[in-house]
Amino acid sequence: TGTGLMDFSAPDSGVYEGMLFWNDRNAPNRDPDSTIAGTSDSRFEGALYFPSTHVNYAGTSTAAAWNMIIANTISIVGTTTVTGDYRASTILPPTRKATLVE
Repeated sequence: TGTGLMDFSAPDSGVYEGMLFWNDRNAPNRDPDSTIAGTSDSRFEGALYFPSTHVNYAGTSTAAAWNMIIANTISIVGTTTVTGDYRASTILPPTRKATLVE
């Protein structure tokens, strides 16, 4: 989180293709939460994998070609966007089917 320009893209090849940030699926869910936040010039393209913890996705970040958030719980705050146009990217997502699971 911060006020500087952040432009993160997942690797476009290899074992971790499409994975931007990840956390151990066995990590305990406790404070502080995982927070991804940026300014209007920030861009995050790739999968955010936090299956056992809470993710705060906040700010006014610009839309990347695609985002994917996998988390135990998610808070999306501000004017940030989550997009899914993987065709506009050279980075392929780990999956192309969006699903909301409770």
